[in-house]
Amino acid sequence: MIFLPVIKSHYNRIPSPIKEFLARGLVIFILWKIVYLFFLLPDRVVDKPLTDTTAHFSARLLSFFINAKAGYSSDYASIFINDDKAVNIADPCNALILFVVYLGFIIAFPASIKKKVLFALGGVLTIFVLNVLRCATLAVVANKYLYIVDHHFVYNLFVYAIIFVLWYLFTKKALNEEA
Repeated sequence: MIFLPVIKSHYNRIPSPIKEFLARGLVIFILWKIVYLFFLLPDRVVDKPLTDTTAHFSARLLSFFINAKAGYSSDYASIFINDDKAVNIADPCNALILFVVYLGFIIAFPASIKKKVLFALGGVLTIFVLNVLRCATLAVVANKYLYIVDHHFVYNLFVYAIIFVLWYLFTKKALNEEA
């Protein structure tokens, strides 16, 4: 209990706009978890179409250069190169969590609806394209070299850097709008 006054003291020094942003972010996170875990996840309402779409666009991208196509099962989507399965794309690889993290920040941050919609659409499209490029690249690497790099680490490092840049641009524009 000795830490409670120290924590309260530090909390009281946080500016009100930051407290409001963090509170909105926490509410968005809790609501997302409830909706996702209890309604969307059990039947793969969002995951299946997103995973299948990611595989489809990855295969379409590859088909400009090589013989590639997408295949679908009940649990995951696959990319085939020359009729050989190159990679499976499972739901955790469909970038949904990245969309949610990115959008949660955009929604929680005070800005005009126009700016939020513009950055939400642009950011989600950017993340989706980066994920398609990642899946296509992994399919080629796996098919040609039978070696998978630590794609989660490399991809997340790269995409989170892009997301931070997008958040920076968004907050800069939103704050300039207020000034």
